[in-house]
Amino acid sequence: MEHEVNLTFDRYEKRLAASVPSLTESELALCSLIKLGLSVKDIATVICIEPASVSRRKLRIKDKVASVAGGFDSKRTIDRWLREF
Repeated sequence: MEHEVNLTFDRYEKRLAASVPSLTESELALCSLIKLGLSVKDIATVICIEPASVSRRKLRIKDKVASVAGGFDSKRTIDRWLREF
């Protein structure tokens, strides 16, 4: 999947890893699923975890991204940031 996402979205995971080096491989994979527009429920199904676990992982990603890209307001969610990145 990483290869296809990088081809489709101009080296997305590589660019994201360079911008937010603290992201782990599993977090980068989750970011790719968000970029593809999958819901929390769909992501949970794909990676075989509970939806609540996906939400917690998204919060950790948001904290890491915010530390390098600035804060988020009500209009700028982590999902939106990752889709626009």
